[in-house]
Amino acid sequence: MAGVRPAFGETLIGQGSQNCAVSTAEPRRNRAASRRSGGRGGPRARFARSARRLSTAVAVALGLIVAVLSGLRLLCARDVAPSGATPLDMWCAWLPCAGHDCREMALRVRDGDALQPDSSPPSEFLVKSPAAAQRWLRMAHFLLIENKPQKALYCVERSVALAPHSPPVLLEAAAFFHATGHGSQGLELMSRVLAATRDYDDLIFSLYRRAADVATVLRQGLPREPSAARAYFLHLLEERDLDGARLAWDWLSRSSFADRAVVRRYLFALIEDGRYDEAAAVFQNLLPTEERPFGGNRIVHGGFEAESSGAPLDWVLTPVPHAEARRDDSSVWEGSWSLRIEFDGEANVEYRHVAQRAILWPGRWKLQAWIRTDNLTSDQGVGLRIFEARPAPDWQLWTESVSGNSGWRLLEATVTVPPRVRLVQIEIVRRSSRKLDCKIGGVAWIDAVSLTPSTLETPLAGPS
Repeated sequence: MAGVRPAFGETLIGQGSQNCAVSTAEPRRNRAASRRSGGRGGPRARFARSARRLSTAVAVALGLIVAVLSGLRLLCARDVAPSGATPLDMWCAWLPCAGHDCREMALRVRDGDALQPDSSPPSEFLVKSPAAAQRWLRMAHFLLIENKPQKALYCVERSVALAPHSPPVLLEAAAFFHATGHGSQGLELMSRVLAATRDYDDLIFSLYRRAADVATVLRQGLPREPSAARAYFLHLLEERDLDGARLAWDWLSRSSFADRAVVRRYLFALIEDGRYDEAAAVFQNLLPTEERPFGGNRIVHGGFEAESSGAPLDWVLTPVPHAEARRDDSSVWEGSWSLRIEFDGEANVEYRHVAQRAILWPGRWKLQAWIRTDNLTSDQGVGLRIFEARPAPDWQLWTESVSGNSGWRLLEATVTVPPRVRLVQIEIVRRSSRKLDCKIGGVAWIDAVSLTPSTLETPLAGPS
């Protein structure tokens, strides 16, 4: 139609057609011009070759310009995105409806603000692209402000059907459902996102805290896979919601989703909050039956028959120069394994790098261990130390230390735990020597470590 400017795409198509026609006709014209000019060096042939070179140079220049503009657009999008922007921020910056950011919408819903739609889209916007999920969401916002919730709901459901695996679409639809009172559908959609990626955990878990209780989230908002379940559990610990974390822990345990890292974090959180009996029960239930202490013993793996889990209520072996601690089966007091500590004789080592925490109740306790030494030099040997597990303990007790060459012998001490103390730490130690010949070499073996209620006096109070 005269007076109507062609669209950008139509212009490119037209130019492409003309280029194809030129490229097809050019060889014939060049051959004719060459014949008329008497060869390839005629004026018309040279002009044709120059024209081809010029068109190639223009095409390359246009390509470079497009590449530079695209790079500038990406940099601008990154500059506009807030500090610490997630992949969702970048995704939304490149959508056709870039002004409609699903993350911003979800944050508004989380903060309790009313849902704010974009400007009313023209009807032809949706008609021309009926398969674009984001455009169905824009129409839903338009219909919602027009007080047509059923039609808006249809548009959202249609967007989810068109993009069932797109986290931005699912998140925006979930925020819509929560804002309009369809919480169960919102939880199901966010569960899909959690099953697909860890990029949106913080946003989703923040919405969960406002939208549902922990029991509902565990029932409807988490996929049946370990990664999302652990992430939600750790989020509860970071928020110091230990009551909710207890429900999540039971769910994790039943599903066998708990790993060592999760166990350590949970035990540290319980101990830090003073929930000692709960921490002890959690850890004991995790141990295989054959590895659980018996007879009132509060030391786990006291015979070193199994590898330590690294949890705060198990042995923690910390590497240190000039000494090496490891399980050994070459010399034992009982069972099949003991702990071997070997010093290389090159330093005056202050050793306290094998330790375990234990939860007690007030009263009298007996600490025991069996030790053997082989050519353990210096005047300071190896023994045990027990003290209140805090930076500046009010009380501590040391057993005797053993050096030189010694067969298996018993170390023991009776400990009176004050009424206010519940958490103690037991260490295998060697004090630094003040003698001139202070460097320590040789080997010590430790086995059958135990901490039991003393028979001399009944404990003042037992565990609940």
